Amino acid sequence: MPRTQGTGLQVQDGTIQRIDLDAVTPGAAVIRRLLPGTNVTFTSTGPDSGTGDVTVNASTGTATPIDWVGGTSGALPTTPPANITRESSFAFAGFVRPYLKQSDGQGYTVQPNVTEKSIYIWTSTNTATPIAIGINIGTNTGTPTARAITPGGAYLAVRKRFGIVSAATAASLAGNRQTTGTFYASNVADQGGFLSIVRFGISASSADARMFVGCVANTAAPTNVEPNTINNSIGVGKIAGSANLQLIVRNAAAATTTDLGVNFPANTANATYELGIYVPPNSVSYSLYLRRLDVLQYVEFLGMTVNVPVVNTLLNWNHWICNNATAAVVSLDILSQYAEAP
Repeated sequence: MPRTQGTGLQVQDGTIQRIDLDAVTPGAAVIRRLLPGTNVTFTSTGPDSGTGDVTVNASTGTATPIDWVGGTSGALPTTPPANITRESSFAFAGFVRPYLKQSDGQGYTVQPNVTEKSIYIWTSTNTATPIAIGINIGTNTGTPTARAITPGGAYLAVRKRFGIVSAATAASLAGNRQTTGTFYASNVADQGGFLSIVRFGISASSADARMFVGCVANTAAPTNVEPNTINNSIGVGKIAGSANLQLIVRNAAAATTTDLGVNFPANTANATYELGIYVPPNSVSYSLYLRRLDVLQYVEFLGMTVNVPVVNTLLNWNHWICNNATAAVVSLDILSQYAEAP
């Protein structure tokens, strides 16, 4: 072994080393100098004590724990420190999905592998024609209308969206619907079940307008009726004369209608919402949440089994608004639609 050679300057600055040590070549480098500090401690005890041998204890640190699980009130996990993405879970309408939160405050749920489920995606393009994957773009009632993004505008105005506008004569409707049933609840093992998420905005309404957003069995064009009279339906809507959105759940004969209160207005222009509906496979227990996006509000209903759509009945997206007796334009804006099924 070559001798260690040192000079006075090396003694002073602590750089004495054996001349055969290679601290540069990848794969051959060794520690040239190690100082105690964060996660590094030195000990010289036991049989090595007093011999000049030192034991180095190095720790990789402690992982930041997940600090949020659940979401029964629609809460989101806390924002992590800079340059960190925090993983947790987000529960909505009884459906739990992995959730990632970034240090800039942005967060998103994690989508499953598209080969493991039937995935349906419908999105606006800021033109009068949306695009879709796994499902058709739907059939319109009223006039499809391109919506321009307006920087600095209201929450709805700065989002990509598809407008559907009614005529100005009384009893005119505007909407978008699927003409083929796709989703259903089943009482057969490993069959049925779905998750549906729709983002929409009320761009123009009136006091006696009627409206519905959600899933129904009917594939025909909507008509000017109260939304809670439509058989086999689940979603939210506006009853003529009501100022707030209503939860609407109906089977083939009876409906449950629940006023959602002043935090979920039906007549406020540019009010923007996200509606989620979930039913597990082999179940007739529906859960629903509504999240207001322009002014953060959240409500959910879990495990609904009364007056829900008849089991094994195919449902489809059907969203519409009607001016009822008011001779004025009403309009609904759809930002996106997403669904998963087995």
